[in-house]
Amino acid sequence: MSGISGTGNEAIYMKPVRRVLIDWDNPNIGGSWAIRKGLKLIVYGVLKGLGVKSLPKEIERETDDYALMLLRINDMAGVETVVGVRDPVRSVKAETVEKMISLGYDVRRHAHIGEPPDPDRKRIWEPPLSQSPQTWNYDREYVAGNPVELAPDELPIWHVDTPYWAKHYVNFLYNEFYSPSEKNRRATSGP
Repeated sequence: MSGISGTGNEAIYMKPVRRVLIDWDNPNIGGSWAIRKGLKLIVYGVLKGLGVKSLPKEIERETDDYALMLLRINDMAGVETVVGVRDPVRSVKAETVEKMISLGYDVRRHAHIGEPPDPDRKRIWEPPLSQSPQTWNYDREYVAGNPVELAPDELPIWHVDTPYWAKHYVNFLYNEFYSPSEKNRRATSGP
């Protein structure tokens, strides 16, 4: 995985080309938005539980939009992206997967062989990636405050089906690549 060349802190200290006003009007999320979103999520949960295939469009597009947002964030941060896509996702979300491929992202076939509690379960990526089982839930462990120690050739894994963790992903990127700590200055500096 590569970050921005140089110290890795250029994005923080560069003078911005454009400015953005982040307008915070209320101390909490909007009530009407929360009710609409909550109702849609309840309907989605019930329909999914009943095995209904047709879901509300906004909920159906949630992971597509989040996946593309993660790619845009990584592009802005100078982070190389590898996308592992399981066959069920590829068949249902073919348009989004094809868009990723057409934009030049490293999109790989991903498969689960066995499920918990099977101690011999595996995860594979084609072309292969070297990912130990500890990395499979990297995002969950990070959010829980138990960061996984990665081997030099392992990548941190963040799942697209958890869009409610977007703030944690941004914090992860900042802490790993932009925090002005000595550790990160050394880790992101060039030869």
